[in-house]
Amino acid sequence: MVLVTICGASGSGKTALADNISAELQKLGVTSRVLALDSYYICRPDLPFSERTLLNYDAPTSFDFDLLKTDLENLRLGKPISMKAYDYGQHLRHDSDALIYPPQVLLLEGIHAFADNEILAQSDLRLYVDTDPDVCIMRRVCRDIQKRDRTVQAIAEQYFNTVKPMFERYIRLYRNDADMCVVGGGHNARAVKVATLYIMSLLS
Repeated sequence: MVLVTICGASGSGKTALADNISAELQKLGVTSRVLALDSYYICRPDLPFSERTLLNYDAPTSFDFDLLKTDLENLRLGKPISMKAYDYGQHLRHDSDALIYPPQVLLLEGIHAFADNEILAQSDLRLYVDTDPDVCIMRRVCRDIQKRDRTVQAIAEQYFNTVKPMFERYIRLYRNDADMCVVGGGHNARAVKVATLYIMSLLS
């Protein structure tokens, strides 16, 4: 199984890049799967909702990397894993019994996809999505209002309290670990083509 890790700021276009590469691979007859790091947020049902809203969801410590590494190892061994999911409205994990079967190519995307050294070392291709911060914040505002039922005030508070500080402290530095920087987001057609061709070379 080829592992591609895709990192970048919130709203940079990581998911779009992963989806576009996956679509290109499937056109070539390659099985692929996009796995969102967000699905591996640490779940805190022991906390009331009011306290869960105050947690720092932009820090690398917010993710269950041990569970993720176990799932990646099982996929490499040819074993299916259960599908993880996250409810952004309630700030809780909602995993299901649905199974993910090992694909030929797994694309792991998330703001801290490069944070764990073991996963980084096992990655066959590391892509960093480098998008203008103004574009990122506007995408985040639109997404959080439309899909996560957030208010502009709540989005602004989270941005200044955790999103921007964690980007400055961690995420922007992941650029140094990338094999390739994708400028302008996930709809960079040339970058999608180059990444797809490289992945195909690994498979052959």
